[in-house]
Amino acid sequence: SDSGLNSKEISDYLNSQSIRTPTDKSYSSKLVWVSLKKYRKRLDRLKSFDVVDVSEKLILQQIKILTKPKS
Repeated sequence: SDSGLNSKEISDYLNSQSIRTPTDKSYSSKLVWVSLKKYRKRLDRLKSFDVVDVSEKLILQQIKILTKPKS
């Protein structure tokens, strides 16, 4: 679609190359359109995350080392 093909042209190309859907069916223009729509929504969701704040904590805790008594 980035090169200017519409859904019908994409489905015709995929079917002419014998590329099948994950459920082993042929592509329709509606399936291509919905797949592109879902893909674009996924990209938008991934772009919408912004890092607002980063913080770190250092916690020190005293430990006891137990040794065995000599026999």
